[in-house]
Order: sequence, then C-alpha cells, then structure tokens
Amino acid sequence: MLFFLGTGTIVGFATTLGIGVIVSMFTALTITHFLLRRMVDFHIRNPKAYGLRERKEEKKHFPILKNFKIFSGISVVLIVTGLVALILLPFGKNLFNLSIDFA
Repeated sequence: MLFFLGTGTIVGFATTLGIGVIVSMFTALTITHFLLRRMVDFHIRNPKAYGLRERKEEKKHFPILKNFKIFSGISVVLIVTGLVALILLPFGKNLFNLSIDFA
C-alpha cells in the first residue's frame, strides 16, 4: 500500500522495506536449510541440537482463564483508550503525537 499510494520518500521507504523482507526471508530459509542438512549429513542425532527437549515433567501453563477478569479489563481499557484517541483526532486533539507523514 505504501508503494502504490505513497509519494516521494514513502515510496523509497516501501521499496527498502520490501527488499529487506524478501532478502531476510530468503536468507533465513536457505541458511536454515543448509545448516540442518549439514547436521543430518554429520549424523547429529541429539534432540537438543535441534531445539528439542525431553518431556520429563509437565510444563506449567500460565492460567489465563483463571485471571479472565483481569486480562479482559486490561484489554477493554486499552481498546477504549485507542477508540477515544481516534475519535478525538479529527477535532484537533492529537493524542498519538503523529509525525508529519501522518498528520
């Protein structure tokens, strides 16, 4: 969207961002594939080398549903704060401190 709808420096930023994402994805996939193939070629069979671990004890989970009221309250406060800030934006109240690109 930035590339097609932007102008000037925004298009340059979009181009740089796109190239960075593509190069990063390509290198992550190729380097990971290369390293895993070398590990298999050298007969490395230790599960810890592949980021795995044995399940000896049960993993403790964070009780989100137990604390449902607290987490839902925090979510509601954040959502309401964002909506109020967005509603006040057209009336000259800039609660987000937007830069010149978005003002």
